Amino acid sequence: MIYMSSNQTNKPFVSLLGAVTMIAAIILLFMLARGIFTILSFIAPILLLITLFIDYKVVLNYGKWILRQFSSGGNWIVGVGASIFTVLAFPLVSVFLFGKAFLTKKISQSIPGTTSYRKEEDFADYEVIDESPLELPDLDEETQRKIDNNDYENLI
Repeated sequence: MIYMSSNQTNKPFVSLLGAVTMIAAIILLFMLARGIFTILSFIAPILLLITLFIDYKVVLNYGKWILRQFSSGGNWIVGVGASIFTVLAFPLVSVFLFGKAFLTKKISQSIPGTTSYRKEEDFADYEVIDESPLELPDLDEETQRKIDNNDYENLI
């Protein structure tokens, strides 16, 4: 007589049902993402205008960053990729820029007396330190011997 283990089943369509369920879940996620992208594509121009009103420098800095990628010091492959991504995924880019402008504004409001961008005229407060050499006391013989016998000191 043939005995079947407890891990095997007599139902041949169980794996087929799992595959169909996974495909259906992927299709539903794709439809959900497409719907969100469609809604964002209608809202994107409005978000870009709001971003310009909140902090226009965010949009300018993003454009400058893309242009810098095409310059001699930048990576032109990243510049081409960013340009294509900006055109094809405009709703996502506008949401990103809106979020960045919104967070920049909130951070600058939460810290009084600060702005999101430093001015060139602003100087940092500092204190001039005397440049005379620092005089250290001489080490006693035991400490000097420990330093000389230290394997770490020999590595340097």
